[in-house]
Amino acid sequence: VDNDAAESFGLTMGTVERGGILFSVNGAYSIPSTNMDELVENGYGVLGTLMIRDLFYTQTYGFDMGFETGYIEYEGKHDFIKYAKIIPLMIRLTYRYYVTNYLAIFTSLRGGIQQNTVLADPDANSDNGIDLESSEKYETMSVFGIGASLGLGNRLFLNVQVDYGLIFEKNLMHFITASAGVGMRFSLFTRH
Repeated sequence: VDNDAAESFGLTMGTVERGGILFSVNGAYSIPSTNMDELVENGYGVLGTLMIRDLFYTQTYGFDMGFETGYIEYEGKHDFIKYAKIIPLMIRLTYRYYVTNYLAIFTSLRGGIQQNTVLADPDANSDNGIDLESSEKYETMSVFGIGASLGLGNRLFLNVQVDYGLIFEKNLMHFITASAGVGMRFSLFTRH
């Protein structure tokens, strides 16, 4: 009997099926450091992930693999930079340890490319004596993260994570991102 419709949407806590396709969307807050924090303020954006869940697994751990993309925008720190934005496209590998049937902690490693756009104000450049032009570049990046996910039954889940990232350019750029969001598991294939 489904008295409150929760079972229809998979909102009961219980044994989570393994396998399937995961899709998640997280709101993100990014803090630049080292060379990057000299140019931009803290940023915000959204990250989306599509993964095969539990590609390899046992009773207590799972290994996921997929892709991540998103959009993060930073406001310029000085008059000569209006804003900077990053659009990543990365391969994501995740190791998930199941604390309970519905709570997991995980580490993730991502690598790929990102489109880095800086919009400069040429009028402000001449006033400050700094020659910075608007640019759009494609550069490699790598991100390492830790987080937790809470399953709300077999389909929905909540997640939080903290990441440390590197952008590989002439001067290595570092950033830290905190994100939280919601996801859904699709049962294209399942394992118990």
